[in-house]
Amino acid sequence: MDFIIAVFAFFIVLIPLVIIHELGHLVAAKSVGITVLEFGIGIPPRAVKLFTRDGTEYTLNWIPLGGFVRPYGEDFMSPKDSEGLQEDLSEIEERGIENPKSVFEAGPLARIWFFAAGAIFNVITAFLLLFLLPFLGLPEIVDGNVAILNISGDVEELAVGDVITHVNGEKVITGAEFSDVAEGQSELVLTVQRDDGTTEDVLFTPTTEGDDVPNTRVLVLAVLEDSPAKEAGLQPDDLIFEASDADTTVSTSTADDLVNFTQKHDEVPMTLTVFRDGEIFDLEVVPNRDNSEDVPRIGISITDAEIGVTGGISVANNDSVVEFVPVTDIGEAFDFAVDRFQFMVVETVTLPSRVIQGVIPASQARPVSPVGIGQIAGETVERSQEENNPFPLIGFAAVISFALALTNLLPIPALDGGRILFVLVELLRGKPLAPEREAIIHFIGFAFLFALIIVFAVWDIVDPIVLP
Repeated sequence: MDFIIAVFAFFIVLIPLVIIHELGHLVAAKSVGITVLEFGIGIPPRAVKLFTRDGTEYTLNWIPLGGFVRPYGEDFMSPKDSEGLQEDLSEIEERGIENPKSVFEAGPLARIWFFAAGAIFNVITAFLLLFLLPFLGLPEIVDGNVAILNISGDVEELAVGDVITHVNGEKVITGAEFSDVAEGQSELVLTVQRDDGTTEDVLFTPTTEGDDVPNTRVLVLAVLEDSPAKEAGLQPDDLIFEASDADTTVSTSTADDLVNFTQKHDEVPMTLTVFRDGEIFDLEVVPNRDNSEDVPRIGISITDAEIGVTGGISVANNDSVVEFVPVTDIGEAFDFAVDRFQFMVVETVTLPSRVIQGVIPASQARPVSPVGIGQIAGETVERSQEENNPFPLIGFAAVISFALALTNLLPIPALDGGRILFVLVELLRGKPLAPEREAIIHFIGFAFLFALIIVFAVWDIVDPIVLP
């Protein structure tokens, strides 16, 4: 990936989101009467003062890394000393600001609103970006066919791996369409393409056998380098629908099925039955505990993928052609945004447990620094260029905005969540912590966070995260 693309992507994704975060603090401060002396785009030194409104200077600064809000009486995160207060008061007098109020003069609830507003604005931004996506076009399968994954019962005319293009003369391009067309039919005429290229119409009588077959299988999202899965030949987008050893065969309907089976095979070979590009084949893989893992893993990220199941036949999408199709209905766009937002929340909340269970390799769930964000954003820009649609980039921006909100709300000193924690402690104690003591704690928290950023930045450079 081009370094220039990564830098460009970093600026067009992360910087605007940081500015929106600071804008949230500005709006909140104004709403509760906290005096804001400066709202800056970029980090000082100052390049130019843009304008002054309601006593607040709006400035453009030389270091293009986000922005900041400078309220009266606050020096970064603690009260200013007498000299600093006098400088603020001089600015207030020059601008004719009446009844100035510092952050630390505001009530506890007003301060909680002020500290939390940046994250709230980022959450709102994430939802609005998700709401925008459908109008730009959602990925939709517009052509393709389905391939048979499994047959319940004795059906001589069909075989696993056969490609079905039509059902009762109606073209089917997804497993879901196959199920819809075949549902309730007593007989089906399946147009089948054989491995030798010939096409044949097969009369098929659906059975109740296999009606309890789950309509999901395991989809591979990513394969780690130097992992057992990589060595075995697994690839992203592979569909795993069975796992077996010499004694047992299990249907991998869910990610948990595969995880549980894998964890019983520490350094013991197991066979995965895989669907890829219309072909079904077996791969042998040997789980291990490399990298001090606490349970055996094979080194893949996985999720549940829907397949078609009807009358004893299970099918999966095959030869799919995907295009971005714009949505014009506001209600549909809103439903999409709600669904994706809920998905983000659930994925975030369940991430630790999925890492512990081995569903997601720990290396794929590690924190990333701004360097890592730039790398991933760069790959996303390239993907958007390849697909000629901003969908991947805007979707990524929504995820980063949501992550930025959650990160800032963590109860760690120096972050907004840490400052909210101090206000909550004040409410419980009935009085605030000594400003000097709070400032020291925030400084230690800031130093700790800065050290973590350096460590993660080096990690991102040495071992970049690659998108599946």
